[in-house]
Amino acid sequence: MQRNALDILAIGALNIDYIADINVDAVEHRGLVEALRAQFRWGSETPVAPTIFTELLTVLNAHIGSTRLGGSAFNAIRAARAINSELHLGYLGTIGDSEDARGFADWFDRHIIETPFVTVASGTAPGACLAITIDGERTLVTTRGANDRTAQSLRDQAPHIVGWAAAAAWIHVTSFLDDAAPAALVPILATCLRRNPALRISVDPGAIWAARHATDESIRRLFDLAALIFVNVEEFEMLWGDGVVSPADFTRCIRSSFEGSAEILLKSPDGLMLFGADSRLIDAHRHQRIAASEITDPTGAGDVVAGAYLAAMLEPAVSPGAALAAASGIARAALKEGHQAEAIYPRLFAKALAASHRPT
Repeated sequence: MQRNALDILAIGALNIDYIADINVDAVEHRGLVEALRAQFRWGSETPVAPTIFTELLTVLNAHIGSTRLGGSAFNAIRAARAINSELHLGYLGTIGDSEDARGFADWFDRHIIETPFVTVASGTAPGACLAITIDGERTLVTTRGANDRTAQSLRDQAPHIVGWAAAAAWIHVTSFLDDAAPAALVPILATCLRRNPALRISVDPGAIWAARHATDESIRRLFDLAALIFVNVEEFEMLWGDGVVSPADFTRCIRSSFEGSAEILLKSPDGLMLFGADSRLIDAHRHQRIAASEITDPTGAGDVVAGAYLAAMLEPAVSPGAALAAASGIARAALKEGHQAEAIYPRLFAKALAASHRPT
């Protein structure tokens, strides 16, 4: 049964995703691969101007399949909806008015997602993300598009957004490509927390916000408001110290560098770990690393972790360990089968949660 208040409100960029898969073993591709690796931080995310993005699409056209709807927060809310059709979900963001971008409105309508503050930026192309996969490793190249209008939209509608968002159980925030968006978002979230102290905010900074954390006070303020921060190993090292290998290394870095009160959910190829702000390892779920040859779709798997974990934590009497197990199993299915795996998300989710209740 749906509740009156939102279970999860996702806030983030809305992008059209282009997926390029390049066979590094093919002789004719080696020059292209070398050129790409020289231009971008491999395995991470790089924002570029629209003209450069268009040139990349032209160069990689033979390797790009069909486009799809994307964005980190969108991927998370998509996973949560696939897991549980009864969750009351909402989204806040900005889309362009191209034919591709109108697919977001169609998807939100079909899947019963509340979107009173998804703004359509007239005459503007949507944000876009090119995911380049080589040997199972994914690199993102992004361009802002309509996401550049987000900060102004947040400022214009702030009181109304607060009235809608404050009653949510979770607000999940991911990085915007609009540099001004964090500063516009902070007072909205702070007011929501004052109105509803039970509200929990999660932040998935991605590589762009992780890189800007040290110099952008608004991003640091978002971290201060968060109850939970999702990071992968690269982002963790950007934020709190490099050379991390073992849980003891992560604990050491958190103890010496982390100044917030949030829990930290670390996503790695070998498993998921949940740390407290005091650096204590709360729980972990280890899994066998997936071979590159088994990965069919690395784009968005980390976002699926976020959506699945939040969906699990909304269930009654679920432990963090069970939520980690559910998120791990569903993300692994996404890596191996992409969106085709969504049909089995509910079964994987139920299986993981049931296992946590079995007597030992």
